[in-house]
Amino acid sequence: MRFPRLARPIVRTMASASLASLLFVAGCQDESGTTARSPDAATAAAQREGKVLNTFKRTFESPLANPTPAPGSREVAEAPRPTLEWTAPLTRENGSALYLSEIQGYRLYYRFRHTQAFQWIDVDGADNTRYPLADFESGAYDFAITARDNSGLESRKSEVIKVDLI
Repeated sequence: MRFPRLARPIVRTMASASLASLLFVAGCQDESGTTARSPDAATAAAQREGKVLNTFKRTFESPLANPTPAPGSREVAEAPRPTLEWTAPLTRENGSALYLSEIQGYRLYYRFRHTQAFQWIDVDGADNTRYPLADFESGAYDFAITARDNSGLESRKSEVIKVDLI
C-alpha cells in the first residue's frame, strides 16, 4: 500500500527583528500526480497568502530593514543573517490529515544559484521549523524545503526562494 505524499511546507525568511515572509501554497496531490483543492482550502490558502505578502511588504518598508548610516560615518554595518522559517503542513498532498506527531522532520535543500545540484540538511523534529543561515558563506542561494514523515515519505520541494547572503 502506498501512502499519500506529504504536502509542501510553507517557507518564510526572517531577517533581524523583522519578519520577511513568503508563502508557498501547495495543492493536494494524489499518487497519479493530479492536483485538487477543496474550495475551503483554496480560500484559506489565498487568505494566508495575502497576510504573508502584506507582512513581507511591511518588513522591507520598515526603517529597520533599510538603516541609514550616521552622517560622516565610515563604518559599514554587517548585515544580519536571515533565518529560514516555515510552517508544518497540516495535510498530505492528497488532502488527508497530517498530524504533527507523524512528521519526523524536514529537509532543507540549498545551492548556490550558479550550480545545478542541491545539497541538503536534515532538520529533525516536527516542531523545529526554523534554520538560521549564520553558518552559510556569502553568496546567492536558492532554498527549498520538504517535510518527512515517520514512514520515510518525503513531500515535493516547496517553491524555491532566493536569498543573497552578504
